[in-house]
Amino acid sequence: MRLRTAVPGVLVAVAVFGAAPAAAVTTRFVVPTGGVTSAPCDQAHPCTAAYVMNGAGSASGDIVDVASGTYDLDAAPIALARTLDIRGEAGSARPLFESTADKQFDVPAAAAGTKIDHVAFGGKDKPALQSEGSVSANDVDVTSSAGCAELFGDGVSITNSTLHTSATPKDFQCLIASAPGTVTIHNLEITSSATPGFLAAGVANAGNLSVDDVRVTSPGDGLSFGANSGVMRRVIVNSGGTGIAVGGPTLTDSLVVAKGMGAVGVLASGATLRNVTAVATGSGSVGLRVPASQTSPAPSTNVVNSILRGDATDVVVDPDGNIILPCGMSFCNQPTFHGKLTLSHSNYRTKSGPI
Repeated sequence: MRLRTAVPGVLVAVAVFGAAPAAAVTTRFVVPTGGVTSAPCDQAHPCTAAYVMNGAGSASGDIVDVASGTYDLDAAPIALARTLDIRGEAGSARPLFESTADKQFDVPAAAAGTKIDHVAFGGKDKPALQSEGSVSANDVDVTSSAGCAELFGDGVSITNSTLHTSATPKDFQCLIASAPGTVTIHNLEITSSATPGFLAAGVANAGNLSVDDVRVTSPGDGLSFGANSGVMRRVIVNSGGTGIAVGGPTLTDSLVVAKGMGAVGVLASGATLRNVTAVATGSGSVGLRVPASQTSPAPSTNVVNSILRGDATDVVVDPDGNIILPCGMSFCNQPTFHGKLTLSHSNYRTKSGPI
């Protein structure tokens, strides 16, 4: 009876005092030219992007309405001073934040939790979009002659977007996404004209990885994704090196084509592959390769209902061996241990190694 009496008392208190009112969210308006640098930055008095995003023209959590046009990052670099909800105007072309030198659109740790929607970025000597705080980017288009986007934070999300790089070998991956929490990648297209044999088009490392509907075209490597857990679904890669390197998560319902000397369709360590087609063509090419590991026992890889083809060998498990690593001022041999592979209900012709 006492418990039943106490609960209505709590309910009455809530009814009387009510919930705390939500903090007001203000919409700030920015324009590429002619903006002012004084409050209130409303629709009748739009401001410069730098004043609203870097300066005193907004408060944390504000919506920033970004008018179409080109915003010159070389003249006015952007490094967000606080968490913002940045939106290009619906029904209009994406506003473009562009540098023809080495400037970036930066989301520092102080702006963690920022959302970016319907915006374009262009860069040259550095990744066009960068974050050190958690960020959610949706409907963005990024083009760069270096990296496209480097996204770091407790959680990272990029969805419904396109990325393109023409990076030279000395430069960057098109996408780097890293978070101790969850990295979410949905409906993303990555194209690269980078020279083959160097960096992957996309790299992700996460505590948990949630990936679906990703398309990658690259004359070099495709994707290199590692996580403690997670699933990669409906991934299509056409590459000139290693199509997908995956460690940890499950790769399912995906197609990988790798072409070139020594090409590898899927390089898998400690991963699960289900309903995957991996085809590699060219001298020395391999459909599926399970690399040796420096840890013993090596991680286990499980492959089910998959089609694996390589001109040299369809399936390869690297044997025990050693690698040479720096040891102080000299070098020493580090033993490596063959990977473990369980292969069932799959179509392949040839195999090599301790399977």
